[in-house]
Amino acid sequence: MNSRLKEALRRKIHGHNRLVLLSTVGGGLGVLVMWIVIYFLGNWFPVFFLTILKGLDAEVPHNLSRLVFMGILVWIAVGWIERHFRTEGNRMDELSPLGVAIKLLTLPPRATFAVWDNLQNRVELDEFELEAASGFIERLFHAGKIQMQSVPIELPDDDARNRILTTLSATDLIRKVEINRTDFVALKHPERVAAFA
Repeated sequence: MNSRLKEALRRKIHGHNRLVLLSTVGGGLGVLVMWIVIYFLGNWFPVFFLTILKGLDAEVPHNLSRLVFMGILVWIAVGWIERHFRTEGNRMDELSPLGVAIKLLTLPPRATFAVWDNLQNRVELDEFELEAASGFIERLFHAGKIQMQSVPIELPDDDARNRILTTLSATDLIRKVEINRTDFVALKHPERVAAFA
């Protein structure tokens, strides 16, 4: 077992998870500011239009803030429903006008749920998986590339294999390559592994 490579992989995973956490916190703050602005505008626009229509005698509805807040909750609920019925295959130019309108109207809820989705990008390997992953990286470095159909031989445990491949892809260590209609897996930056292999 290559302990230097294993520790380098552990640091890489830790750095990836720290970046995911920072981007989630940043995204969460951005979404919070967005909803505060929407809440402010939701309270301000009715007052603005009432002032235009009735002049200085216009009165703000007593329950306006509550209505705006309830509207935001309904908006998030609609976004949640749209999220569960969404098909990712549709590009903007393939959508109907109604589909485009729904996509645009649900942008704030989609941004809100994207913060949670981003947190799901954290990866974790236990000690056994870390050893298997570092061994796989080392073999991949020496081989140059490995056929995808041979990966189950290199990583026989199904659950561990899926977690290891997901982790190595998420941390930008491996990539899928197609050569003559055959899928291979290869290191993205073999020169970075050379110091540890």
